[in-house]
Amino acid sequence: DLSSGGVVSRTWQIANTTFTTTNPSFLFSAAGNYTTSLTVSAANGCISTLSRSISVPNLPVLNFSIDNACAGSGSIFTDLTQGSDAVTGWNWLVDTNALTGNPVSYTFPLSGTFAAKLTTTHASGCSYAFTRNVIINPSPVASFTASPDRGAAPLTVQFTNTSTGATAYAWKFLDKVPASSTRPSPVYTFAALGTYAAELTATNDFGCQSVVSKPIVVLVPAIDLNLTDFSLLTDPITGNMKCQVTILNNSNIPIDAATVALYLGGKAVVNETVPIGLSPGTSATRTLSFTVAPGSFDFTFLCAEVQHEKDLVPDNNRKCVNLASGDYFFQPYPNPSAGVLQVDWIGQQAGTAVVRIFDDKGTRVFEWQTVTHVGLNQGVLDLAFLTSGLYYVQVQTGNASKTMRFMRQ
Repeated sequence: DLSSGGVVSRTWQIANTTFTTTNPSFLFSAAGNYTTSLTVSAANGCISTLSRSISVPNLPVLNFSIDNACAGSGSIFTDLTQGSDAVTGWNWLVDTNALTGNPVSYTFPLSGTFAAKLTTTHASGCSYAFTRNVIINPSPVASFTASPDRGAAPLTVQFTNTSTGATAYAWKFLDKVPASSTRPSPVYTFAALGTYAAELTATNDFGCQSVVSKPIVVLVPAIDLNLTDFSLLTDPITGNMKCQVTILNNSNIPIDAATVALYLGGKAVVNETVPIGLSPGTSATRTLSFTVAPGSFDFTFLCAEVQHEKDLVPDNNRKCVNLASGDYFFQPYPNPSAGVLQVDWIGQQAGTAVVRIFDDKGTRVFEWQTVTHVGLNQGVLDLAFLTSGLYYVQVQTGNASKTMRFMRQ
């Protein structure tokens, strides 16, 4: 009642029912148009009556649908309410999560049975609620391996399906001309350079799907194997020593195996193929089968070199250990020199070294100082300024010094 003016009594007439309370409530049992009147009396005896027609709409039939009822994937709830009273608002309570609008999406983390409630607001101002359980089905998990996943063109890739919970598979190979397959584990060849997506969609009997994609790279291979460490491991019982190498793959493609050459003091070479299985940017440490027995060798140093026929940076492939009491110096090369000379030595300790060049009259014409470390040290000298003739190179470390001859062409 919104009446004013000193009302002392009131009478409501609603669908043949009389009320004298200020704000009565009434439940209409059927849809239709109803006349409602309010009669109020003032203290001075005046009476006023107001009548209005109330339209009670037919009850709507509430319902909703759910699409993609799959765990881990967005399930879509859509209102299917029917009735003449237009819906103007939607409120959902899905697995205790409140959502608004129509349609709405919710991702169930697990499969199972869950309650979903829809509350609709209508043009008449009426609100209605509908609750039912929904069944969320398990989803498959799509996964696969590609071997190799990068390499030179044409690149033939074996795709191995490792999906779980699926019964059907659809592959897409987004090549220059896209291709597809429904085989569980297909083979596909990428003919041209580029980066391509291989996509697998796994589907189960409920129609639930899982999609996974991986890049396949077709490139010009650039091989660079780096021998980052070389050491001797001593057996505490026998005293025998085995060679241990650490190889870093700086290439842009995986490397399955490499050859390691052992140089036994310049007297013999032992080659061993080492399985490494390295992806680009990864390293592996391997112990070689070659054994050095104490007292049974007559070489003063041992060098290891990782080899690959297409290695683009051979300068980082070799490391050495000194088995003698002093530093070991290699002969300079190439000799004769066309302007570049390399001097190598195996040091017993870290420090500094000085490399000097003398002409055939004993005059110093070049000097270079460098920091040294234990093991193989290498210096590349630019001697293009030298004229043709005989020269001497002197390498002086903290432990030893050696002078050797070379020719400048």
